Amino acid sequence: RHVLMSSSLAVYLRSMSKGWITLFAYGVTDESFALNLARFRQGSWDWRKAIVVNQTANAAWLGSTIIGAYSGQFIPAGAFGIDYALIAMFLCLLVFQLRGLLYVVIAVIAGVLAVVSVRKRSDLVRPGAFVAVVSIAVMVALGFISDTIGWSKEGLMDVRDAAVSGLLVMLIVPGTLSLFESAFKITTDIQLLELTDLNHPILRRLTMEAPGTHHHSLMVGNLAEAAAEAIGANSLLARVCSYYHDVGKLNRPEYFGENQTGYNKHDGLSPVMSSRIIASHVKDGVELAREYGLCQPVVDIIQQHHGTDLIRFFYEKANRGDKHNQVRQEDFRYPGPKPQSREAAVVMVADAIESASRSLAHLTRGRLSAVADKIVNTRFADGQFDNCDLTLKDLHAITERIVTMLLSAHHKRIEYPDQEPLEPVESPAPYSTN
Repeated sequence: RHVLMSSSLAVYLRSMSKGWITLFAYGVTDESFALNLARFRQGSWDWRKAIVVNQTANAAWLGSTIIGAYSGQFIPAGAFGIDYALIAMFLCLLVFQLRGLLYVVIAVIAGVLAVVSVRKRSDLVRPGAFVAVVSIAVMVALGFISDTIGWSKEGLMDVRDAAVSGLLVMLIVPGTLSLFESAFKITTDIQLLELTDLNHPILRRLTMEAPGTHHHSLMVGNLAEAAAEAIGANSLLARVCSYYHDVGKLNRPEYFGENQTGYNKHDGLSPVMSSRIIASHVKDGVELAREYGLCQPVVDIIQQHHGTDLIRFFYEKANRGDKHNQVRQEDFRYPGPKPQSREAAVVMVADAIESASRSLAHLTRGRLSAVADKIVNTRFADGQFDNCDLTLKDLHAITERIVTMLLSAHHKRIEYPDQEPLEPVESPAPYSTN
């Protein structure tokens, strides 16, 4: 039982759980009840005391879980959550032998540390074997310390139980993980990986109805993933959110530059109307994401990937035709909010730089770096990164990684000997949202 909780804890800790310390407390206290029950069967423990202590500890776990869920904070950052979890562990220590408590704590920690990265459900098998080995080693070590180990029946049963508990992880955790995901309303890496499937209905719609946006989103995904790795952010979350960040363009794909092949529909509209159409793809994207059941972190980044940035193309166009100083910046800004996480800021920067790179006729590192720096500096001065935990060093690392990736993607190939040179064709430069 404690191995099941420790493995669940590992998945939560490596993703975006709000109550990982409470799960740790639950794993410890629940195991204490199981061992107390065993002691009762041996005639050395009062069953009523075991039940009372176990239910008290479980009540503490439940209280900390509820507080974490409704406060929206990580439990370690909330005083109440820490207090409840520590009370649960303290009760376990009072009624349970130190030997057993050490075994449970070490086994739970082993389950957490075994999960370095979960990119598929089969990755949960490795922690099971690791926990089994650690549990056996701890049980043997504690047995030598207390002089109860050896070839006795009791010692062999302890080692057997330790091995079986680790092996149960391979069978129980993959099957019950989805239940925890639904019950606690959290997003795990496995859920995110399922959203990378390009056959997802909304991605298939992008492919057919807005192919330019689909290709742009895939490129942004690669850039955002690399940039997130450079600063230690959640690279998988950044990639997945990049795939879906522009799904709102499905409602009016022909109004966005990457989907236009000739006529620009904005030519017949006023700058204010054009800016409203461009900005509406954020709200439309949030509605589509909820309609298709995308997880909340993806919905959040769809809403935040432009922040409250200024739609400069149409703002400057409106200023050129304004003779009475009646143009307001508020009419040309995205609705926001500003990026609230490092991953949202990474997607914002990758989206803007990738779009801007397509306007450069001759892509060189110097020209691309200058454009990227201007984009980041403009958004920094506009306060778009005020609500996310990014430093200037992080912004520099993000920019450098994106520039390097783009230069690799836009590489040139040598001309084949029998290839005839093509005459340059002048193509229209329709408006890009960035």
